[in-house]
Amino acid sequence: MAGPATPVIGSATNATRGGSATGRSSGSGSRSSQSSPGGASRSSAAGGETARRVQRVRTCRTCPRWLYETGAKYIDTTLGVSYYHLFVRATEQRLGLQPVFRAGPSQDGSPSVLGVVSGFTAPDSSKDQEEDHVPETGDYGTIEAVSLPEYVASIEFDLHNRFAKVRETNANYTSRFLTCIVLVNQKAIKYEPTGPNSNSFAMTCLAYAKLPVRKPNVRAPGHGMRLL
Repeated sequence: MAGPATPVIGSATNATRGGSATGRSSGSGSRSSQSSPGGASRSSAAGGETARRVQRVRTCRTCPRWLYETGAKYIDTTLGVSYYHLFVRATEQRLGLQPVFRAGPSQDGSPSVLGVVSGFTAPDSSKDQEEDHVPETGDYGTIEAVSLPEYVASIEFDLHNRFAKVRETNANYTSRFLTCIVLVNQKAIKYEPTGPNSNSFAMTCLAYAKLPVRKPNVRAPGHGMRLL
């Protein structure tokens, strides 16, 4: 039984295509700017814009060049449950650059309330991964991964986000993240609200780069699944 539209992890609601995001290798437009699922961000639009103007990335000439973190953005649903959407943030600490690597569904969908609720309680190891999926009316299409050039200007930005430090190093892993994006998009994996989803991509991205797979201590269904 189909229920009302439910905020989905990494939802592409009200997204715009194109822009400066790096997406599918075929050159088709990827969702480069995505709204908070269901408008559930804890900071208002006006407050968010003010924060973007005043927030600056701190630079450090003596620190290792790169800091890698897993970010977690709070999502609230109409089902009385809350969870987090995960993404990877890389900070170049000499120049203050801060790209983001994230994923979401390729289209809006209408989830089964029963399916979503059961997906929250089911272990990730029990969930199936369907590849070469052809999007259908009503489903969420495929997992669509992108890179965004600036965290504070991206849909991931929120003052209430939580972060887990992955590694601080002089090594640049961004090319591995970009390769992971291409490989995941090529597989056309069916997006499921509770996995495989954007959380699965974030953890796969770290694993593919051979970095520690870490996340904040939050509820993030799908994070235990690997897409590659």
